[in-house]
Amino acid sequence: MDPLPGVRTLQMDFLSPEADACIAELLREPSVSAVTAALEGDAGEGELERGDGKADVILSDMAANFTGNTTADVEASLEICKSVFKFARRHLRSAESIGRNWGGALVIKHFAHPAADGFRRKILNPNFNKVVFVKPPSSRSESPEGYWVCMGWKGTPAYRKTMSRKSASRSEQEAFSEQIQQTTGSL
Repeated sequence: MDPLPGVRTLQMDFLSPEADACIAELLREPSVSAVTAALEGDAGEGELERGDGKADVILSDMAANFTGNTTADVEASLEICKSVFKFARRHLRSAESIGRNWGGALVIKHFAHPAADGFRRKILNPNFNKVVFVKPPSSRSESPEGYWVCMGWKGTPAYRKTMSRKSASRSEQEAFSEQIQQTTGSL
């Protein structure tokens, strides 16, 4: 495939701290439009404005390798969903910051199971204005594969309480992380 302007392809383990740091840095790079404006002389003097480390949309099509053991497969799928949610919590723009009710969208692949439904109820529904289940026509009908399309990221509870500050305090972020761990640990 030919390279696409403004698209970077990374081949790494998303669950690794290195991947998170690498993606976070890429989200802080100047946008393609800012670079284009600078090249065309339409930008102001000085350095290009760096990105804010946030994305309007996060799409995860990741899936664990199936083992054939339903319990292990569901747990692996949920582990990826949790990791993607934690990433989105740090890097997804809120609907309020975008100025649209459905702004800040997250799409997560998952495998249908009551535990996955619990994750949606306890984690996704309270944090997004709307969450819908989508099963693409290309997916076999007997496959448990599906996607949650989550729209209108509300921001973390710490973010919602402190809209006037640039970011939540470390203790607020840690408290929210513990809440997620406690909620999803029982799934």
